[in-house]
Amino acid sequence: MRLPIPILLLTLGQVTQAATVGPTERFLPLIQDGGGWSSQITVTNLSESPAQVVAAFLTAGGYSEPWRPGLKLSSGRASGGTVEVSLAPGATAVIETIGAAAVLTRGFAEVVEIGDRPIGVSATLTQKDGGGQIVRSITVPYSAGHERRSVMPLDLSD
Repeated sequence: MRLPIPILLLTLGQVTQAATVGPTERFLPLIQDGGGWSSQITVTNLSESPAQVVAAFLTAGGYSEPWRPGLKLSSGRASGGTVEVSLAPGATAVIETIGAAAVLTRGFAEVVEIGDRPIGVSATLTQKDGGGQIVRSITVPYSAGHERRSVMPLDLSD
């Protein structure tokens, strides 16, 4: 079946737009670790030059309360809740929380390429049962966020 040219161009335009990494994208808005959950972040260098990537794990307190989950890295080095990775053009690195904590912690990750080169980033959150079988899996895309936006905590516990 052949699509008419206008429909084909519209479809290609939508696919291309979805694959574009913008300069304001720097957050993975949900990362979970513990209570059977672990998170795997995949970072790919989309440029033709080497990339230097820094990933920081944070909770609602942001940089005032850094999060230090246990981590496994395919490359790079970790210090506390921060990971630094050097990527050759087209290379991929995987950063994974080990999920060893008994209690679930929810947070987010800020992933930045130091030289503003385009990178592709996504996270896969996985929950396993006591036997190691996957019960749930969530894919979280890289998203834009404005670092100067206001945040107001809200406590509905009472």
